Amino acid sequence: MLLAGAGQRLRWPVARFTRANQVWAAASLAALLWAWSIASVTSDGSAAPLFWLPIMNPLDVAQILVFVAGAVWLHRLRALGVQWHPRALDYAVLATMFLWFNALLLRALHHHFDAAYDIAAVLASFVLQQVFLVGWSAFAFAGLWLAWRDSIVRLCAIASTPLVLVMWFWTFYANLTQDGGAWARLPLLNPFDLVQAVIFALAALWLVRVHRLGVPLDDYRLPLQVAAGATAFIWLNAMLLRTLHHWIGVPYEFEQMSQSMLVQASVSVFWTLCALATMIWATRRASRIVWFIGGALLGATVVKLFLFDLSHVSSIERIVSFIGIGLMLLLIGYFSPLPPKLMVGETEQ
Repeated sequence: MLLAGAGQRLRWPVARFTRANQVWAAASLAALLWAWSIASVTSDGSAAPLFWLPIMNPLDVAQILVFVAGAVWLHRLRALGVQWHPRALDYAVLATMFLWFNALLLRALHHHFDAAYDIAAVLASFVLQQVFLVGWSAFAFAGLWLAWRDSIVRLCAIASTPLVLVMWFWTFYANLTQDGGAWARLPLLNPFDLVQAVIFALAALWLVRVHRLGVPLDDYRLPLQVAAGATAFIWLNAMLLRTLHHWIGVPYEFEQMSQSMLVQASVSVFWTLCALATMIWATRRASRIVWFIGGALLGATVVKLFLFDLSHVSSIERIVSFIGIGLMLLLIGYFSPLPPKLMVGETEQ
């Protein structure tokens, strides 16, 4: 900061060579500070005073000063007419800030909640994973929501793409392997489901920002709708299974769930309602493809009822189930008929 700022006003012999002094001399120091800021994330900060105070401890203050010094140096370069600002530098700065933010969060958890200052500890703890995902969402939200120029919005949207994808894939892993803890007995109103809702809200904001930047998302409307529908379907199914797991005591395992008649009946009813809602929505939007997707889900439900559910019930219950399935099919045929094909315009007479 001294070389790039106040150093130009001093009567140093080297001050006569402005560009050499403020470009090349400061560049080596900036690179050294950037390398130190990356290496410093390996420390938990215990050796510094006030280590228990986030942001205000000497280690975090020093890292913040590194970003300030870099910003001052780049501003001075522009004042000197040096047009050197590669796009890769912006991504490197964002990556460094993201790395520092993760280290700051992990240090706070380490000092206040006795969490190990280690990446393996985060990967092994589902609770810590949720905390970091909330932090990542806040980091990405800040970049996408608070950006005021299109160039910054584009930068944040591109940089947050891998982050959004990682969190999206994490929802599949979590829904298939985790029961959500004791709070999951309340559907949606529990930390696990709320974290996923935040992730989905971030993905929606990212799509809105990308669309406003001119990316032709309309060309990928159907794949995006299918991906969103499949994600919501898996999430809601997992939410139903987690609720049944906590209320009736069925282990959250595939084999145990598949042998429970209450779980299978609940899943069949839920799939039927999803198929009905999908087909009604497709009829309103005149989307034959989405209608066929709902029809395929309804067909899978009927096959499941015949091959698995009805094989474990008595004849009277089987007759009632047949009647219920027939009534549901009649309701679907009445409320959501197949949308017509788009008619091709006739040739000119």
